[in-house]
Amino acid sequence: MDTAYKWETREGSKLGMSSRQRQARGDYAEAAELLWSVKRDSGRLDLVLALQRYLIRSIAQCEKRVPRLRKARARCKRYLSRNRVSKEKARAVKDLIIAIDERIKFLHHRIFLWRCLGDGIPFIYQSKYSLKHLFYDSDYRPKQGPGFISGKTGFRKEYKLLRKGIDMSVPVVLSDITNVIRHGDLCALAGQEPLIVEMKSSENSNARMERQISGMQEIAQFLKDDCAHSFRGMRYVRRVEITPSQIEHSASMNECMRDALAGGCAVRHPEVGLTYVAFNDQFAEDLSRVDALIGRVAGHGTVIYVLSPDESWLPAYPFTLSFEPSNLVPSIHRSIHVAVIIDALVIKRSLAEQRLTAWALMDGTWSFQIAVKEGEPGQSVFRVSEQSFGRVACEFQSLEWWISAQVSLWKESAHALADLYDAPYEEFPKDWLEATCCFATKGSA
Repeated sequence: MDTAYKWETREGSKLGMSSRQRQARGDYAEAAELLWSVKRDSGRLDLVLALQRYLIRSIAQCEKRVPRLRKARARCKRYLSRNRVSKEKARAVKDLIIAIDERIKFLHHRIFLWRCLGDGIPFIYQSKYSLKHLFYDSDYRPKQGPGFISGKTGFRKEYKLLRKGIDMSVPVVLSDITNVIRHGDLCALAGQEPLIVEMKSSENSNARMERQISGMQEIAQFLKDDCAHSFRGMRYVRRVEITPSQIEHSASMNECMRDALAGGCAVRHPEVGLTYVAFNDQFAEDLSRVDALIGRVAGHGTVIYVLSPDESWLPAYPFTLSFEPSNLVPSIHRSIHVAVIIDALVIKRSLAEQRLTAWALMDGTWSFQIAVKEGEPGQSVFRVSEQSFGRVACEFQSLEWWISAQVSLWKESAHALADLYDAPYEEFPKDWLEATCCFATKGSA
């Protein structure tokens, strides 16, 4: 099996680490313990506040370094443009600019990781399927992420309201300490659905503010009604409850990670068609060993997810709540690497037993096309996004449960469509009618 891997170095390795930076590596552990204490006892709102205070300080410390680095970069650029220097000196200055850019990138990623710990707070209290709607804009694209906390106008008022909400025994989170909540300034988490709170810093209004308020109202109405005739550019959108209740194997992955940290690598098979692989950074130094390890458990029809703590995880259930603190901190530091291997052929066979035919697409947008009748892609067909299928990997879902959920969603959707008497008929897209399975063997669909 020809497989290419690129394992990133531990954070800060390119530029070296000061004693302060090495000390900062332990900061994640304290925040992780706070978060997991809240996960174990969601009534500890004092810890919810303590964690947010910790994250505010940590994020602000990173933010304050970025402008200084940008000024240093600008000085280097001016120096090169205004002075005639030797090739050696010019090369040295350019290398310094590259190092500064790497440092800025490192700080932004560090801010992202702090916010991953902040993401854990809303996911403890609210459904991940509700929270994902706070991540997208009106066109179903990821909304622009939060700006800097330090120096933000009105931040003191937001923090004051946060304290007031928690004093009233209401779990509240600041949007700016999360990656997922991108609407409003705060989010109250006590109700059945998340409640977005927008604080106006003045009485003035403008088109941007009106769009923001309109977007929040649209989300709130959709979460309340569970349906909409028009939502984010789509017609006749309806939320359907997923049954049966989710089954996940995060305990198996955590066990696998513990063994890999201690012994170099480990493999778990929580169920048929699903494999977890973990290995530490020493093991990853020899890519041939990584290829051999993956090759033993992957083959034709398998999909490999190499999980990494980066933006590609959003807006799924955060890894900060899946990985126990003893595994979470090494994962953040890239001391442990994990992969999830899913057998698509097992999915096809399981769906066939339910009289459904599945075409594996894996085209960057769609993972599967599923139809009722064999050999008729356009007959009662629906598609599953790659993002939805990716949750099996990054949320450590049971594959058997995921297949059952697709069957349940199909049945519920069929009933929902029957109720839409005024919905116009739409032709199937041509590419849906001509779908072929990317794992098909000769002579099969």
